[in-house]
Amino acid sequence: AASDLQRVDVMTMTGEALRRIGDSSHRRVLLDAGQLAATIGDGPRMARAALANGRGWQSDALGVDTERVGAIEAALTALGDQDPNTRALLLIRLAVESLYDEDSTRRLGLAEEAIETARAHGDPATITSVLSNRHNVILSHETIEQREADYEEMLRLSDSLGDPNLRYYTRTFRYFCCLQRGDMEGAKTAVADAEVIARTLSQPMFEWIVAWMRAGLVRLDGDLDRADELVARSMEIGTDAGIPDAEFFQAGMKLTSIVDRADPAALDDLRALYELSPPHYPGNELFALLMEIALTDGHDRIRARLDAVGSSRHAPWSPTGGPRDSSLALAADFGAVGGALGEPRPWLREAYEYMSPWRGQLFGNIAWHGPTELFMAGIAPLVGEADALDELLDTGYAICDELGAPLLSMYGRIFGACGLRSRRGAGDRERAELLMDEAVEIGDQVGAGIARAARDGFPALRR
Repeated sequence: AASDLQRVDVMTMTGEALRRIGDSSHRRVLLDAGQLAATIGDGPRMARAALANGRGWQSDALGVDTERVGAIEAALTALGDQDPNTRALLLIRLAVESLYDEDSTRRLGLAEEAIETARAHGDPATITSVLSNRHNVILSHETIEQREADYEEMLRLSDSLGDPNLRYYTRTFRYFCCLQRGDMEGAKTAVADAEVIARTLSQPMFEWIVAWMRAGLVRLDGDLDRADELVARSMEIGTDAGIPDAEFFQAGMKLTSIVDRADPAALDDLRALYELSPPHYPGNELFALLMEIALTDGHDRIRARLDAVGSSRHAPWSPTGGPRDSSLALAADFGAVGGALGEPRPWLREAYEYMSPWRGQLFGNIAWHGPTELFMAGIAPLVGEADALDELLDTGYAICDELGAPLLSMYGRIFGACGLRSRRGAGDRERAELLMDEAVEIGDQVGAGIARAARDGFPALRR
């Protein structure tokens, strides 16, 4: 009969193979392998099983997988200090799997300890893996410089090592930096390079990521039909592979498409999609409320939802701040809804001030928006910053012109018009009407009906 050591090894190899081919049963197999290793007191095998049981970033965007976290913590305790490189990998995996814990201090401390441990022992593969796993721990609008520096190091090390998994993640993580900087071509190159690697590895997880990244880029280019096809393809891959948060990712992308198109017949579908979002990601619902404002009269409910999000622990200005990977987008979506309503609301000042230091950025994760200036413009007069409006518009539209992204230009004109109508200065009404004519023209060219719907339905534009 096989020994327990052999059983653990076979279970771990089987679990890792199942993960690579997209079989969701890998999670349970690897958890069981770790538990069996624990019963025989084998720390290294506990660590091996725990490290195999993940995807290089948080395992589920819907929340913390407590069983995975427990397995990592048990492996760390059992391993002790006997293998610093493995310890570094466990520490960074614990940090990323704890992404939705509200204690960011602990999470960032784990990540720092991981990178210090890895660098102290100088193993290139460990350093690259730690940097790769750290990406989502620190992913936010505040960390572009750090992540760009990490990318350069990861690119050099992963190419030198020849590890295709690390080379893949290096490219996909570059995508986020490029889009935040407004480097559309850089983002497209990163995804194209990742797609080549994904095809050679034939791992569904990698193909799934590339599909939703491509959907986001194609949408910005104004090809909504092709974006919808990629969203459907992404969902097909994610469902077949049993990816736990595939439905949430698909919901975010499909919801964005519905808002872009603003077809009244899709309102029920829209509501069903934003209800799939976990509490820590309320941005999908806020963006969806733009379509509801334009097409329905239920604005009191929308005001109540806006106030609830603004006062929640997930708001960027709350003591815990919510997930940092989406906080700038959430502040911008909050401002967009407030600007569409065209009235002073609680927390609009906080949203404006939160966005202000991060001008010039695009923001998002699955679907992308920006630049920040144009979302600030929509609420500037409502928060006592009317004098800043013209500069915000000039800077924002210059960025849009440089990017050549029709969807960004369209939404930017809608929010700019909202700000002008709320300011009510000399010539503001006429300028707002001109902006809305341009927004409608762009929308008609790409099949995005939200500009027409906003012109007719946003309270800010009907005064």
